[in-house]
Amino acid sequence: MKKRPIIRKQRRGTELQDKKREKESEKQAPPVLYRYLSWMKPLQKRLLTEGEIYFSPPRSSNDPFDCQICIDLNATAGEIRRYLSDVDKMPEHWYNLPPGLRNAGLRQQVMHLKTEKGRQEVKLALLDGINTGYGILSFATCRSSLLMWAYYGDRHCGLCVGIDTSLLDQFVSHLAGDIGSELRPVDYKAKYPLINPFKQGFHPGDYAYKIPKIKSSDWKDEEEWRMIVFLHPNLSRAYVLPGGIIKEVIIGCRMPAQHQEEVKQTIRENHPNVKLFRARPSETDFVLEFDDITHELHTPPEEK
Repeated sequence: MKKRPIIRKQRRGTELQDKKREKESEKQAPPVLYRYLSWMKPLQKRLLTEGEIYFSPPRSSNDPFDCQICIDLNATAGEIRRYLSDVDKMPEHWYNLPPGLRNAGLRQQVMHLKTEKGRQEVKLALLDGINTGYGILSFATCRSSLLMWAYYGDRHCGLCVGIDTSLLDQFVSHLAGDIGSELRPVDYKAKYPLINPFKQGFHPGDYAYKIPKIKSSDWKDEEEWRMIVFLHPNLSRAYVLPGGIIKEVIIGCRMPAQHQEEVKQTIRENHPNVKLFRARPSETDFVLEFDDITHELHTPPEEK
């Protein structure tokens, strides 16, 4: 039996950091990941109508606690110097020092960063850099979650789209190039991650690939996976997927008949090899059952 791919990317960094990332990425990704959508929201339905995905800014979530961090900026002058040396080697589109510091002398930089104002500037610069330089695409692991249908599937009036994990990873890897991307399960915790850039060194991936994958444990029932990608200044946040990546579509059990026909016509025109299902509540249990209605894609409406 062919093993499922392990989604793992290598990025620039120390050997120790790379080994740590490999260990964290060992969990195998499901062969299909899902996006719950509302057919009433034009930007969301573009996944089906245009085959378009959108990498959101990390801090644009509906959860105000998402992508928050606790920063410890206590450091010696020597640690600050090493930090500044690391940052100075980074391209400006990766990370910018606070205003006025990039061209200042080393002594002036160290003195400023040891003040409370300087440390707050580092915190804001780090958060802003992550938010503007990286994108997130979120997925669910199953199509049968009653909570996900209620929260993100327009109260069962929307739909759920299944995406081939391996093909998606190959596509995004090509976009990201050598800087990289990662597909990881969200790690649910009770506290924000603690970051000290002065002591831990600086590499964009050390923080940007860690922070967006941590959420409050209150969300653990979502079992979310996230594709995290570095967005070079020349890259957009929106991309059209190649054909074949979308594998299945599930129509919500409360989707109006007119919208169902619109979904079917969209699939006929844009995704001829997709399998189509309709969800329905079980008659005995608190679960959804799924009817394969792919044959309806090949039957003109007037002949039904």
